[in-house]
Amino acid sequence: MEGIISFQIPKDKVLRRLGYTSKTKLDKRTDDIINNEIEHASKLIKPSFVYGDLTVKSVTDDEIVFDRLSIKSKILSNKFNNVKKATIFIVSIGEELEKKTGKTLTDALRDAIGSEAVEEFAEHLNEQITHRAAAEGYKTLSRFSVGYGDWEIKHQKDIFRVLKPTFVSLGAGNIMHPQKSISAIVGWEKK
Repeated sequence: MEGIISFQIPKDKVLRRLGYTSKTKLDKRTDDIINNEIEHASKLIKPSFVYGDLTVKSVTDDEIVFDRLSIKSKILSNKFNNVKKATIFIVSIGEELEKKTGKTLTDALRDAIGSEAVEEFAEHLNEQITHRAAAEGYKTLSRFSVGYGDWEIKHQKDIFRVLKPTFVSLGAGNIMHPQKSISAIVGWEKK
């Protein structure tokens, strides 16, 4: 399923990404600049997602075979030992925040805002998946992305083959474009 949903950009996480701590007191000028960039970024972001549910056929020590996909990973095989279903997804906030303005401060702020926005978006979709799973009597595991642990980035193309996203593409080295995009899998275990 493909779609569009909305979410809020978490200012506290943007500040952390910029190196501020919760104890840092921002001067008014800095606070205004950051608030303005977050507000402007909210207008530039075009959040899109696609997801698909999978059924587990078998799990070995180093591979999970689903109905439409197989994953070679000892780490995921261990995590997914009791998993019966899973959801794979791709989220993206679009490419507008990636466009350079030529202003170092603005570009740095937009990069931090974009990174936190796409993480927030992935978490928001993950929560929706968790609610769907709970309605069917499952609990979900924490999401796991291609490129983490031993799930090699070259397998990104497998997720693209299954989901066929229209808002994001794969470039050299199986890196997604726009860059502020995340792909992941969420396992479902019976409660």
